[in-house]
Amino acid sequence: MQINDIIWNRIRHKDLEEQTIKSILWKTIIDEYKIKKNIDISSYLISISISWSTIFIKTNKPLINKEISLIENIILEKFFWKLKKIGINRYDFEIRYL
Repeated sequence: MQINDIIWNRIRHKDLEEQTIKSILWKTIIDEYKIKKNIDISSYLISISISWSTIFIKTNKPLINKEISLIENIILEKFFWKLKKIGINRYDFEIRYL
């Protein structure tokens, strides 16, 4: 196996892992908010991005950011449990809201 193949496989794996993390967090936020507040906020979520160990959650309403931050501990607990369940052992995330 050539060095280019090794590098390419690592980049693909990292991209796949990031996509998985973002998808799991997106779904967890929507599910937990629905459980706690009985409101579907999927239309308010715009994006989730990862930069190093910081996850940025972007919504189209600042009030939603505040509401999500109020149940952040519950969201993170479920989120990390789901990551562990599928074998991703990254627990060093900081959440920021945009």
